[in-house]
Parts: sequence; C-alpha cells; structure tokens
Amino acid sequence: MPPEAGLSDEQQALRDAARRFAREVLRPAALATDRMADPHDIVHPDSPWSAARRAARQQGFHLAGLPAAAGGLGLDPLSLHILLEEFGWASPGLALSIFADAFPATAVLLHRPGSRHLLETIVAPFVADTEAKLCSCAALSEPGHGSDALWAWKRGDSDARISFSTRARRSGDSYLVSGEKSAWVSNAPAATHALVWVTVCAGDGRSEGGGIALVPLDLPGVHRGPPTLLLGSRDFPQCSLGFDAVRIPAEYLLVEPARYESAADQFLNMGGLSVGVAFLGLARAAFEEALRYCRERIQGGVPLIRHQAVQLKLFELFTRVEAARAFSRQAMVACLAPQERVPIEYSTAVKIHCTQAAFDVAHEAVQLHGAAGLAAGTVVEKLFRDARGDLIGDGCNRALALERSRDLIENYPS
Repeated sequence: MPPEAGLSDEQQALRDAARRFAREVLRPAALATDRMADPHDIVHPDSPWSAARRAARQQGFHLAGLPAAAGGLGLDPLSLHILLEEFGWASPGLALSIFADAFPATAVLLHRPGSRHLLETIVAPFVADTEAKLCSCAALSEPGHGSDALWAWKRGDSDARISFSTRARRSGDSYLVSGEKSAWVSNAPAATHALVWVTVCAGDGRSEGGGIALVPLDLPGVHRGPPTLLLGSRDFPQCSLGFDAVRIPAEYLLVEPARYESAADQFLNMGGLSVGVAFLGLARAAFEEALRYCRERIQGGVPLIRHQAVQLKLFELFTRVEAARAFSRQAMVACLAPQERVPIEYSTAVKIHCTQAAFDVAHEAVQLHGAAGLAAGTVVEKLFRDARGDLIGDGCNRALALERSRDLIENYPS
C-alpha cells in the first residue's frame, strides 16, 4: 500500500516536517561532511555536521524516543518509524548520530528511574539541550572482540574468550572502569557520555557477569584515539575509547549482571530496528535517484526509462523498498509493544533485511547510472558507500543471524 495509507493527520504532519528537514538540512550537511578529507574537521563546532545536529535539537527531534512524562515527544512506534525513514533518506549516518544522543537518558529511564540524581544530571539536561552540547555513544566492540561480543554473558555463558576485556571493578561505593574499546565507536569523537559494555568484577577482581556503565567522558583516565576516515557513513564519526581506572559512582553501573541479558536485548532490539529503518530510508533514496536519472538520461535516442530492461529493474527496486518498509513497520510496532520477552529475532531480522536491501538497491542504482554512478561526490555514489558499511557495522549481518537463530529455535511456536 502507499506509505501514507493509514496514517493519522498527526503522523502525516510529522512525515511532512521530517521530510522537509531531511531535504533542506540533513542531506546538504551529509554531502558536505562526506567531502571532508580530514575526519578531525567533521566534529568541529562550526562544521556542517555540528550545525545539522544543532538544528535537529532546536526542532526537538532528539526527543523522539523519550516518553512524554520525561519531556520527550512520546511518539508511538509507527510515528518513530516515519521519522527514522525520512532522516535515513537524507543519510543514515547523520540520522543515527542524532538519535544515539538519547542513549544515556533512555538507559536511565529504563534502569534507574528512581534515581533523582541521574534524572536531574542526565535526563533533564538532555531534554533541555537545544544546542547539541551533549553527544553520546555506545561502546561495545573491543580490539579483541567484534561481533562475537554479542555472545558475551548471554544464556549464562561465561567463556572468558568472548567476554568483554573492559572491566568495571568494585571499589567501595564506586566502580573503576579499565579497558579499551575499538576504533569503531560511533559518535565517540564528539561524545560527552558513553554507555560502556563491561565485565563487572568484585573488589578482588572476580568476574560476576556482564554490565552496562554510564561513563561521562570528561572524567580523569578517559582517552580517545584519532578519528577514522571511513568508506561511508562519515557523518557517524568513529574513534576508539580508552579507560584507565576511571572512577564512576556505583549507580552509574546502570545494568548489573543479574539484569544484563534482558537489558542487552532491549538495547539491541531498539538498535536493530533503528538501523534497519534508517537504511530503509537509504534504499528509498537510491531508488529515487535511479528513477530520476533514468527519466533524464537519453540513451539510444530515448530516455533510459523507455527501455523495457530498465523498467523491469526499476520495478524490482521499488518492490524491494516497499517490502522492507512493510516488514520493518510491522516489526517496529510488534517489537516495541510492552511484553514479557523482547522478540529480538524480529528486530534483528529487520536490521539484516533492510541493510541488505539498501546495499542491493544502491548497487543497482549505481549500475543504472553507468559511469555517472562512479563519479565521486554524487548522491548515488555516497549512498552505495554508506550502504556497504552497515552489512558489517552495528553487528555483522551473518554473526547477528547466527546469534538470533538460537532465539528463533527456542521461541518460534511449534
């Protein structure tokens, strides 16, 4: 069905506002960021990337995932899908950079809702921040652990070979965080706060299980590596993070070992949905670029779009985009509904399906452009590079499928 079918007046207004913002602000900023030769320049306060993030804050888009009771927009799952798709159309990297800033506030509301201190020092400042002074990241992978980190401390598994090397060791009424996160921590070059995946240890160093710690990145002992110049998604800048006995209050260990598995699934559930829908936006953008070019380009004396082979290919791409939207919308509504168990096999399937669709559609869009699709600086060339990255980023698709196959086997109705 057409994407606007079944939308309320409020949802159509949200879509229209998000689409204007994506076209007028996010897409130009993403293209300008992509052309920067030095990744240090991306996060400069006067950069196009920083300006676009400030503009999103001033429109209140950073509050999309927070409940109204906490000062957020209180969007329902379908409205959140609409917003993510429109921003992803402009650029998945910049879209995800904007929404990643809510990680600490969301985690506090989920796991420490009774902490007045955290509500006042983490949630309230984020809600009030219209200048994008606060920036956040999630630090999971490590130099010795990539997608295998998804297995760490799951289903009672305590295999030291795949547990987090980064440790949070109890020290009185605080924890000392020590370790290194890899060069692929998105938003890290500009981040003020990080959610850090750790192995929680007792005071004597004995491992107790997995955990998630909130670490302000201005604390003594935090260091950052140089930013990485990426193949694509340069508007979701990355660098490593190191922690040398960084002391945090005990309540900043937001997720303790007893709740780690369910909390990790909650985070990865929302992460898989968000990434998938953002890359649905990219798939739509690539299809639209191909359609526009085939209408304009004359080949054999007629527009490309008059050739039957091109018509067949365009319809194939249209079908891939619409199928990805239908699946991801249904999954987002189902996966974000209150329930005893997060059906994470579905949100993971959204991430895998939509990122693969984005890559396939972008690849064919480049092919339809011919040599013009290989020219640096064109929209379709950037879309292709961006799409390639998330077959690996945010969890390698094959590793994700292998991990979630166990959830599928255990929970699919017989």
